[in-house]
Formats: sequence, structure tokens, C-alpha cells
Amino acid sequence: NKVIGKSSLAMAVLKTGGLLIFAGGAIYASGFVVSDLVPSGGTGGERGVMEYLGALALSILAYKGFTTITNSGGEIINPNKNVGRAIIISLVICTVVYLLVAFAVSSNLTIEEIIKAKDYSLAEASRPAFGKYGLWFTVGIAIIATISGVVASIFAVSRMTTMLTQM
Repeated sequence: NKVIGKSSLAMAVLKTGGLLIFAGGAIYASGFVVSDLVPSGGTGGERGVMEYLGALALSILAYKGFTTITNSGGEIINPNKNVGRAIIISLVICTVVYLLVAFAVSSNLTIEEIIKAKDYSLAEASRPAFGKYGLWFTVGIAIIATISGVVASIFAVSRMTTMLTQM
């Protein structure tokens, strides 16, 4: 448990830190301005509030991982208080990181470029800030995220089985 916990923490710091570095570099390289975020009403090809809400509805799927916190509830000190806190903190961190990444991609690529890039739009968006190393940087983050997701899922299932056995 301790080894998995420490390795999961290290991977979480690496992938979150990597995404923040990517987002910061890409936003800086694009000359991003906060006024670009305000919906303009949807005339002349511009996006309105409903388009933003539609995109937000799809992003909800990105938050499914927080449920693995509850699988370790039996091992957490003061779970009645700390499980809720852990879930809220994880959701806030995810929201901030996801918004920064979305701003970074949208400020560096047009919709057509994002569609053309498909699965590697993050790598394409990182080019202005990181050049050819942007691809390897985003691939490294993706590998770490995939490994940590698999480890978290396997560990969560084993912890849930342990809790059921003890019950």
C-alpha cells in the first residue's frame, strides 16, 4: 500500500506538473489574452454561451477518476471528513488543469487544426512553445497518465475487495 501510494503520488505530481508546464508554455507562446475567453454571442461564426455549455457537458467524462478515492475510504484517517475533502480538492485541481490545457490548445490551434490533429492536438499546440520536443513532452505525460490510471484502477479494485472481505 505504501509503495503504491508513494508511486501514485509521484506520478500524479509528474503528470499534473507536466500539464501545467505545457499549458503555461503554450499560453505564453500564443500571446493569450483573458478577453478571448468571453463568449461573444454566436454571430458571424463566433461561439456563444450555448456552445460553451455543450462543450462543458462533454468534459464531465474527464472527471470519472475521482471515484477511486472512495475505494480507499476504510483506510483513510477520519474518512467521514477527509474523503469528501479529497474529492473536492481533486475536482478543483482537475478543473484548473483542464481549463488551462483547453485554453492553451484553443489559443494555439484553430478548430480546423484541432480536428486535423485529432489525437495529437496537445502535441501540435505545444510546438510554438517547445518546438519539436513538444511531441516527446506530451507523449511522456500521456505515458505517465496512462500508467498511473491503470495502477489506480487496479489498486482501487483490490482495496474495495479488501473492504468487502473485512465486512
